[in-house]
Amino acid sequence: MMNNMLVSSSSYHSLLTADECDLIIEYGNSLQAMDGTINNAEATENVVNVNIRKSRVVFFKNDDNKIDWLRQKIGDAIIHVNNESWQFDLEFVEVLQFTKYEEEGDYYGPHIDIGAKGIAQRKLSFSLQLSDSSDYEGGDLLIMHGAHNDTASRDRGDIIFFPSFMMHQVTPIKRGKRYSLVGWVCGRKFR
Repeated sequence: MMNNMLVSSSSYHSLLTADECDLIIEYGNSLQAMDGTINNAEATENVVNVNIRKSRVVFFKNDDNKIDWLRQKIGDAIIHVNNESWQFDLEFVEVLQFTKYEEEGDYYGPHIDIGAKGIAQRKLSFSLQLSDSSDYEGGDLLIMHGAHNDTASRDRGDIIFFPSFMMHQVTPIKRGKRYSLVGWVCGRKFR
């Protein structure tokens, strides 16, 4: 039996087709984007800090039925991967975040997705690759554990899951545009 905490990440290949990825990109680009923020324990709200993160984001509303099909696919993948790899006590998925790395140098430095305030219940993070890997250079999602980094799949339509307490980053974009859909699955505190 595998020790579930030793599994650093798990991929679900070809969750979406290229056409479905195009639909999400088109939908995300039709909505108002804002600068990506970071959680700051000293501030009352999240802050923009380009020394840590430079990207644009759009949050998909939970009551938007245009993407119910997408939520269903992601939900099914969450159940499958969690049962296979971690068996975390999961309760709900936060609002989905469409992330745009569109300018040279856009990146997200090393960080974890769990912490104080509203993100304390995050247990499982995921990133869904929407762009074709030939559309950009750089922009790799790296998941760190010890002295080793796992590079997430750049295959369009693949989704990667990892525990929210794992350090990860997106390397700077060198050319082109990278689009992804990220999210966090929450549950009761770890015990």
